[in-house]
Amino acid sequence: MKSKGIFYLTCALVFLSIFSCTKEEESPSDILKNNEWFIVKWTVNPAIDIGGTLMTDITSLQPSCVRDNLISFKSDNSISRDEGVTKCAATDPQVSTDGSWDLSFDAKYIYLVNTSLTQGQGTIQARVNKLDASELNATLPNLLFNNTMVDLTISCIPK
Repeated sequence: MKSKGIFYLTCALVFLSIFSCTKEEESPSDILKNNEWFIVKWTVNPAIDIGGTLMTDITSLQPSCVRDNLISFKSDNSISRDEGVTKCAATDPQVSTDGSWDLSFDAKYIYLVNTSLTQGQGTIQARVNKLDASELNATLPNLLFNNTMVDLTISCIPK
């Protein structure tokens, strides 16, 4: 009788440990909101002519005061930009609101409204290429960059 009780107790403990250790997966919206994001790479398609050289990776063209910025997608759907260690202008606020965002129900698109990327004019539908706890990668179509219409892909990592 005692061995049956130990067997059932062991089975119950194994069952509980299996199901109590499963972690709920974060939704794409929660992943966006629960992280501050560094933009680590900017690429364009098609290539643009910079001083006679065709370039697709334009990360090096971004000033250091931009490359250290942090982007936050807030719960109220605003976008916050922290200037990081280096400000582009001493008078720039350390943290500012930079438009708003929304995520499509299927998490395939981020809508950016009146941001510096949209140059303050309207909404851009950015295609989400990857969104998980380790990376946000999205493509913003039809932006004017250096007098050329390009698709801009931005790769971000969480802080």
